[in-house]
Formats: sequence, C-alpha cells, structure tokens
Amino acid sequence: MDEKTVEQSMQLILHSGTGRSMVIEAVRDMLKTGDVAAAKQKIEEGGKEIGEAHDIQTAMMSAECDGQPVEKSILLIHAQDSQVSVPGRFLVGRCDVRPAVGRALPQGTSQRLRLLV
Repeated sequence: MDEKTVEQSMQLILHSGTGRSMVIEAVRDMLKTGDVAAAKQKIEEGGKEIGEAHDIQTAMMSAECDGQPVEKSILLIHAQDSQVSVPGRFLVGRCDVRPAVGRALPQGTSQRLRLLV
C-alpha cells in the first residue's frame, strides 16, 4: 500500500476516534456534573475532529473520482468504517447512552440530554 493512503487512513482513524471519545466524555461529564454548557463545548470540539475525518474521506473520494488510483486495503476499510460509524452512534438525545456511561442513568438525565441537541 502506498504511503499516502496509509497516512490518510491513520489520520482518518485518529480524528474519528478522537471525535467519538470527546462526545462520550462530554456526555459522561454532563451526567456527573450537570454542566450542559461544558458538554456542548466538548461536543463542538469533537465535531471539529469528526469534520477533519470527513474532509480526509472526501479528499480521498474526490481524488479517486478524478482518476487518481486509491489502493484499497483492510486499513482503509477500517478507517472508513471508523469515520462513517461515528455520527450514527452518538446522536445525543436520540440514542441510548447507558453503554457509554457504563451504568443506569440518573434521574433528570433525559432533560439534560435534550438540552444538548
């Protein structure tokens, strides 16, 4: 596999994972502290990371559409999967976040989650 594809794949995994982690951390912290403003800020930062991953993915797709070969590999497939699965997993307020926090949700959580969207 060429070096450019390896680099882009690793960056895609890095930014997707960082963004996902920031969203999980924001929800966990908000459930512990009730600080919705801090959670919104952290989610916005996570969104920027996810946006970086999306930009990398778009550049790779555009290059291929322009006739530049993009070598497919298990690493690239994993990177693509990491990027496209982030938004679906963490639509805050529209998914069950109990697995993310590792315990039952405290009373009042649903109202706080609604404030995030």
